[in-house]
Amino acid sequence: MPKQNALKLKILAREKEVVRRKLVIIAKKLSLKAKQLAVIAREKETVRRKLVVTANKLKSVHETLEKKVRERTIKIERAKAKDEAILASIGDGMVVVNKEGKVTYVNQAFEKMVGWKMQEVLGKYIVEVVPREDEKGNVVLFNERILTQVLSGENVIADLTKPFYYIRKDKTRFPASSIVTPIVLENKIIGLVETFRDITKEKGIDKAKTEFISLASHQLRTPLTTISWYTEMLLSNDVGKVSADQRRYLGEIYQGTRRMVDLVNTLLDVSRLELGTFVAEPKMTDIISCLLYTSPSPRDS
Repeated sequence: MPKQNALKLKILAREKEVVRRKLVIIAKKLSLKAKQLAVIAREKETVRRKLVVTANKLKSVHETLEKKVRERTIKIERAKAKDEAILASIGDGMVVVNKEGKVTYVNQAFEKMVGWKMQEVLGKYIVEVVPREDEKGNVVLFNERILTQVLSGENVIADLTKPFYYIRKDKTRFPASSIVTPIVLENKIIGLVETFRDITKEKGIDKAKTEFISLASHQLRTPLTTISWYTEMLLSNDVGKVSADQRRYLGEIYQGTRRMVDLVNTLLDVSRLELGTFVAEPKMTDIISCLLYTSPSPRDS
């Protein structure tokens, strides 16, 4: 029995030694793992601190950018408000249309002149909102409107001798003068700006001027006709004979008077043209006589 117990104790001791060695190996592995985890922890802490620093920097940059964006937004809004105030204060009517000819903006002068508010015309075709007529009351067709031709890329030269009229919301009309300018972006026409003004007063002044010229010409022609008539009487010896020198002087007076009469008649023709009452009466003319007639007199030279 004692031998058996000793053997058992020896076996048990060997097993314990094996277990102890395994535990030592495990302990070493755990110690190594602990060191590795400590290194990783230190690295993570370093990364965390860097991330905190980076986060603080990003926060600062974000706040700075937000401040700059707010300041820039305020500046843009102020500039926009200033531009809108400038456009609104322009005395001429102004309308902006896109490539399709639809209204995108009008100023206060436009609203006042044609009677339409901006909200009523936005997105509508300008040729429908503000029709155009010629002096005789004929509606100018869509393809004949200057803005249509400009949008299609044509080079247009306005005929200033043909007045036109715009139709208001209440169907009344007024004479207008306009300038159409294309909006070009990257060499493409994307719309246009048209400015126009009511020229009712100018037309009234022009008519008064024309009527004055007509009246003044009539008044000038009366004394000139009298001078010419009496000069003809003297030249035809109806009141007695005249000497050669007198005849020459009278001839100069007569020719000068005739030139003045022709000038007055030209002024009358101009006034008739502007009033629309001029009637052309072509007649045969001797060009040589005209050249001799228009040559300078001795006194002019």
